[in-house]
Amino acid sequence: SALRLRWQIARDNPAKLAVRDELLTMLGGAATTASSREALDLLDLLRPPLDRDQRLLTARRAASLGRAAQAVTHYAAAAKDGALASSDRLRFGTALGDIGRWPEAAEQFRGVTEPALAGHAAYYAARALLRSNDRDAMPALERTLRDFPDDTLAASNALYLLGDLALDRGAIDSARTLFRRLVTRYPSSAQYTRSLILSSLIAIEAGDPTTAVHDLDLGIAERNPSGVNGDALRYWRGRALLLAGDAAGGKAALRELLDRGPESYYAVRAAAQRFGYPHMELV
Repeated sequence: SALRLRWQIARDNPAKLAVRDELLTMLGGAATTASSREALDLLDLLRPPLDRDQRLLTARRAASLGRAAQAVTHYAAAAKDGALASSDRLRFGTALGDIGRWPEAAEQFRGVTEPALAGHAAYYAARALLRSNDRDAMPALERTLRDFPDDTLAASNALYLLGDLALDRGAIDSARTLFRRLVTRYPSSAQYTRSLILSSLIAIEAGDPTTAVHDLDLGIAERNPSGVNGDALRYWRGRALLLAGDAAGGKAALRELLDRGPESYYAVRAAAQRFGYPHMELV
């Protein structure tokens, strides 16, 4: 409030620039989130002159605070005076996506050349193309796999999305192949558990619960997952054992899940299966 008042009563340009500089200081690393948000709002209201470095400072802080529209405005202005660094292109593209400008987001992501960021950007570009219904989205995902096979985040997410798209168009065998490829190649991926479950469910749906049991056994043995991911894998292993004709093994697996904690969502589902309460079964 004091800075706003000082701006209003400033009699000359140096006095106004002093206010601007104090606002920019409030965007620095030592500033609190609340102070930075107020400074961003006041900068947008007062519209003081900003050079390129000041634009970039403002854009970066806006992006870090989830102020996508403000970040886009300042990044766009800074880009007019010179090429953006890869890290800024990544943030600019993310902000563009946050406000639904997907083709422009893809363009920014495609401009990322720094090796440490290029894989992530390639995946994000493919996602942006998909969101804008661009027919180049799937080839872009496939290029991400080809060009960045050692980037776990980029490659595993590309594989998962390709598998999800295959499911959408009814290419069930292709979807299972893609999910199994992710499980085998990227065991540390955040998409590992869901991919393992989906590939196992596809096997069950195809009438092959034994293969599902085998895959789930390997996943549990290799990862020994805990929390909700572990509960999910153990639940579907129990279901697969029952469907494979191993009633004793299936009930034991579900009993084990119940013993791990009755507050679990999957413990409720296990109880429905083991004790025959179909009305409790959750889809």
